[in-house]
Amino acid sequence: MEVPKTPIEILLDHLDESANSNTAWLNFSSHSETLDLQHFLLNQLKSGHFHFQLLQSDINRGWEYYVEINPSARWKNSILILPKPGNTWNGNTDLSFKQITIEEAKSYIVDLLTNEGRFFSKNIYSKGFSADLASDIFNNFVEELKRNQQQEIIFYNIEPNFLSTIEEYHESDFTKLGYFEDCGRDFVLGFFNPHSTQFNLLMLDGYP
Repeated sequence: MEVPKTPIEILLDHLDESANSNTAWLNFSSHSETLDLQHFLLNQLKSGHFHFQLLQSDINRGWEYYVEINPSARWKNSILILPKPGNTWNGNTDLSFKQITIEEAKSYIVDLLTNEGRFFSKNIYSKGFSADLASDIFNNFVEELKRNQQQEIIFYNIEPNFLSTIEEYHESDFTKLGYFEDCGRDFVLGFFNPHSTQFNLLMLDGYP
């Protein structure tokens, strides 16, 4: 019996299609009901924990762009998942972001889902989804983040300038692992739940 997808998985799958993106979902904990986002993100990037979370998303979503799959020499019919050498962080410490309202966050997500091109470049390969469906997907997603409780969610629009691009990956002879495509559909949205101290990042790298 197939397990129903969660509202988070449904959003990610639809964004993959509408934005032609390898959409990533990263999980962190601030261990505090307050969040200094600049300090927190830089710590994650510098420590390598950010890249580790991206690797987890890469595996969980079935992309496997940042890992190599090898058969185990010791255990029959087993595989080893090895991270590719390198880091997606480009070394930028001048992070730019702003706190936004839920209405602003919804307008960004709905634009990506409908492919209307209000805030982002259009995906020439997708007609997008209806505005009603996009709205329902976002609303269900937020309720999942709240864990069906009346908990406050703080939204952050974060400038996508801290990870290497795919072009930089190729220009570096494949030594800089890339994520962003720089095609007008790179997007990073942060979600902080002060009650659970959970911090999540939704990242898109839409192409072309």
